[in-house]
Amino acid sequence: MNINQLCGACDDGDNSLVQAIMDTGEVDVNSTVHGGCSPLYYAMCNNHPSVVTTLLSSADTRLDVTDSIAGWTGLHSACYYDSVPVITVFCSDARCTPAILNMKDTGGRTALMIAVELGQLDAVREMVTVKGTDFSTKNSKGQTLIEVARQQNHAEMLQFLGNVRKMGKHYFVSQLRTLEEIAAFNIAKHITCESDAEKLEIPPVTISLVTMFLGTHSGD
Repeated sequence: MNINQLCGACDDGDNSLVQAIMDTGEVDVNSTVHGGCSPLYYAMCNNHPSVVTTLLSSADTRLDVTDSIAGWTGLHSACYYDSVPVITVFCSDARCTPAILNMKDTGGRTALMIAVELGQLDAVREMVTVKGTDFSTKNSKGQTLIEVARQQNHAEMLQFLGNVRKMGKHYFVSQLRTLEEIAAFNIAKHITCESDAEKLEIPPVTISLVTMFLGTHSGD
């Protein structure tokens, strides 16, 4: 068994074969083939939720492996194709931290930004339910999600993002669960950019949370 066979099984959605190959222990589940694509990337790209579940059942599977072409994770590819079932499975994994959710490709685009750019509204609707998704993200051109949606003439997407922005504070407050999240949310009230957070003597994970909450306090 080799990585090409595992990637092929993930590409085809052959979950039984994927499990059998993984059970041999002979293949590094994070190895890549053409274009730097990993088994998880292939399963996400082709919307095979059962295969994604099998891959993520292994503690060895990394969610941050990117391709060598655009720097995409499996989540980027799933958002590109509007594949909600695998997005749900991926984002439900305990290893899917805000840092993973908001990884940027070579163009400075998160998976969410890709979905907005392509007008993939179902993917965006799913991502808004995932705690940690950064709706204040900007691409390498400095464009916000709303600016990208407007540039691409995605009217329905613009309306949805506008609604997300309007409900900002109330939505995010309802999602707060830990003292760290509450602290980060309140810190974000008093700063204007990520560099301000980096100057504070707080843990990196808290900085990540503060950055996520930036922009949700408009209209306070």
